[in-house]
Amino acid sequence: MLCDIMTAVRLAEEFGLRYVITGAFDADRVIDQLKEKDVTVAFGPLIMSRCMDEVKRLHPENAVALLHSGIRTAIIAGHPNYPAKYLRISLGLLVGRGISPEQALGSVTSVPAGILDLDGYGEVRSGSVADLALFRAQPWEPEGVTEHTFVGGNEVYARS
Repeated sequence: MLCDIMTAVRLAEEFGLRYVITGAFDADRVIDQLKEKDVTVAFGPLIMSRCMDEVKRLHPENAVALLHSGIRTAIIAGHPNYPAKYLRISLGLLVGRGISPEQALGSVTSVPAGILDLDGYGEVRSGSVADLALFRAQPWEPEGVTEHTFVGGNEVYARS
């Protein structure tokens, strides 16, 4: 996988492509090279079977290393192959290993929006698109059920 990651970077640069390294289960082993090249990573899914050789080293600590390194890192769910609900659990794994709640949430909101050049999405600030979900507790906690959902500033769901 290490050779695969750096080969993908080399090929993308050779052909002038805009790219994101996805999966990236071994990216923690090449952090310095990725930082040097200002590579963006979409890491995950964090929760999956480790039966294939490519994912033997999959561990939340690898994502933590990337997030602590300053490499722009999104956390992905692997949907539709893996249930999207695992993304909330993944956030809990990161927070439990020292990633701040703000950085964990950003890895599934503002970072992916930035990767996709979706200005105004992924953040709560003046001028942003008002698509957001409000939770009873932190989304990664068992009590973190959705209370309200807004799309375009309009409430589309309210827990009764």
